[in-house]
Amino acid sequence: EAVVKGKKCGEISEFLDLSFFYLTERWAAMAALVFATIAIILSLHQISLHFRYNKHRDIRNYTYRILFMVPVFAAESFLALCFIEMAPVMRMLREFYEAFALFSFTSYILTYLGGPGQ
Repeated sequence: EAVVKGKKCGEISEFLDLSFFYLTERWAAMAALVFATIAIILSLHQISLHFRYNKHRDIRNYTYRILFMVPVFAAESFLALCFIEMAPVMRMLREFYEAFALFSFTSYILTYLGGPGQ
Protein backbone atom coordinates (compact mmCIF):
# COMPACT_ATOMS: atom_id res chain seq x y z
CA GLU A 1 0.00 0.00 0.00
CA ALA A 2 1.17 3.47 -0.80
CA VAL A 3 1.40 5.80 2.14
CA VAL A 4 1.39 9.58 1.76
CA LYS A 5 2.14 11.61 4.91
CA GLY A 6 0.95 8.84 7.20
CA LYS A 7 -2.27 8.10 5.30
CA LYS A 8 -3.22 5.24 3.04
CA CYS A 9 -4.16 5.86 -0.59
CA GLY A 10 -7.64 7.29 -0.79
CA GLU A 11 -7.85 8.21 2.87
CA ILE A 12 -8.71 11.90 3.21
CA SER A 13 -9.24 12.07 6.95
CA GLU A 14 -10.10 9.85 9.87
CA PHE A 15 -13.79 10.24 9.10
CA LEU A 16 -13.76 9.79 5.31
CA ASP A 17 -11.91 6.78 3.89
CA LEU A 18 -12.09 6.45 0.11
CA SER A 19 -9.54 3.66 -0.24
CA PHE A 20 -12.20 1.56 -2.02
CA PHE A 21 -12.21 4.14 -4.84
CA TYR A 22 -8.99 2.77 -6.32
CA LEU A 23 -10.69 -0.57 -6.86
CA THR A 24 -13.37 1.29 -8.83
CA GLU A 25 -10.69 2.94 -10.96
CA ARG A 26 -9.19 -0.45 -11.79
CA TRP A 27 -12.63 -1.69 -12.83
CA ALA A 28 -13.10 1.42 -14.95
CA ALA A 29 -9.76 0.83 -16.65
CA MET A 30 -10.65 -2.80 -17.32
CA ALA A 31 -14.04 -1.81 -18.75
CA ALA A 32 -12.36 0.81 -20.93
CA LEU A 33 -9.86 -1.79 -22.15
CA VAL A 34 -12.64 -4.25 -23.01
CA PHE A 35 -14.74 -1.71 -24.91
CA ALA A 36 -11.74 -0.16 -26.68
CA THR A 37 -10.60 -3.62 -27.77
CA ILE A 38 -14.07 -4.49 -29.06
CA ALA A 39 -14.27 -1.20 -30.97
CA ILE A 40 -10.82 -1.72 -32.49
CA ILE A 41 -11.55 -5.32 -33.53
CA LEU A 42 -14.93 -4.46 -35.07
CA SER A 43 -13.60 -1.46 -36.96
CA LEU A 44 -10.56 -3.36 -38.25
CA HIS A 45 -12.92 -6.09 -39.44
CA GLN A 46 -15.02 -3.49 -41.24
CA ILE A 47 -11.90 -1.99 -42.81
CA SER A 48 -10.86 -5.46 -44.03
CA LEU A 49 -14.32 -5.95 -45.56
CA HIS A 50 -13.99 -2.62 -47.36
CA PHE A 51 -10.58 -3.70 -48.59
CA ARG A 52 -12.01 -6.94 -49.93
CA TYR A 53 -15.24 -5.67 -51.52
CA ASN A 54 -14.68 -2.00 -52.41
CA LYS A 55 -13.67 -1.94 -56.06
CA HIS A 56 -13.57 1.84 -56.49
CA ARG A 57 -9.89 2.68 -56.37
CA ASP A 58 -10.49 6.42 -56.41
CA ILE A 59 -12.40 6.52 -53.14
CA ARG A 60 -10.96 3.45 -51.36
CA ASN A 61 -8.11 5.26 -49.59
CA TYR A 62 -10.41 8.01 -48.34
CA THR A 63 -12.75 5.39 -46.91
CA TYR A 64 -9.88 3.69 -45.05
CA ARG A 65 -8.70 6.96 -43.57
CA ILE A 66 -12.17 7.81 -42.31
CA LEU A 67 -12.87 4.32 -40.90
CA PHE A 68 -9.48 4.25 -39.17
CA MET A 69 -10.68 7.04 -36.86
CA VAL A 70 -12.35 4.51 -34.54
CA PRO A 71 -9.18 2.55 -33.68
CA VAL A 72 -7.18 5.75 -33.29
CA PHE A 73 -9.74 7.35 -30.97
CA ALA A 74 -10.31 4.15 -28.95
CA ALA A 75 -6.60 3.53 -28.42
CA GLU A 76 -5.95 7.17 -27.57
CA SER A 77 -8.79 7.29 -25.05
CA PHE A 78 -7.64 4.15 -23.26
CA LEU A 79 -3.98 5.19 -23.20
CA ALA A 80 -4.88 8.68 -21.96
CA LEU A 81 -6.87 7.06 -19.16
CA CYS A 82 -3.92 4.88 -18.14
CA PHE A 83 -1.10 7.39 -18.67
CA ILE A 84 -2.53 10.68 -17.47
CA GLU A 85 0.79 12.50 -17.79
CA MET A 86 0.90 11.78 -21.54
CA ALA A 87 -2.76 12.69 -22.16
CA PRO A 88 -2.05 16.16 -23.66
CA VAL A 89 0.41 14.68 -26.16
CA MET A 90 -1.99 11.91 -27.11
CA ARG A 91 -4.80 14.41 -27.46
CA MET A 92 -2.68 16.48 -29.83
CA LEU A 93 -1.98 13.41 -31.98
CA ARG A 94 -5.69 12.53 -31.95
CA GLU A 95 -6.61 16.08 -33.01
CA PHE A 96 -4.06 15.85 -35.84
CA TYR A 97 -5.59 12.62 -37.09
CA GLU A 98 -9.09 14.11 -36.79
CA ALA A 99 -8.03 17.01 -39.03
CA PHE A 100 -6.49 14.53 -41.47
CA ALA A 101 -9.73 12.49 -41.52
CA LEU A 102 -11.80 15.63 -42.14
CA PHE A 103 -9.53 16.50 -45.04
CA SER A 104 -9.95 12.95 -46.34
CA PHE A 105 -13.73 13.23 -46.03
CA THR A 106 -13.71 16.48 -48.02
CA SER A 107 -11.52 14.85 -50.67
CA TYR A 108 -13.84 11.83 -50.69
CA ILE A 109 -16.89 14.01 -51.32
CA LEU A 110 -15.13 15.94 -54.08
CA THR A 111 -13.93 12.75 -55.75
CA TYR A 112 -17.35 11.11 -55.46
CA LEU A 113 -19.07 14.11 -57.02
CA GLY A 114 -16.67 14.22 -59.96
CA GLY A 115 -13.88 16.50 -58.82
CA PRO A 116 -13.55 20.10 -57.62
CA GLY A 117 -14.32 21.56 -61.05
CA GLN A 118 -17.83 20.14 -61.26
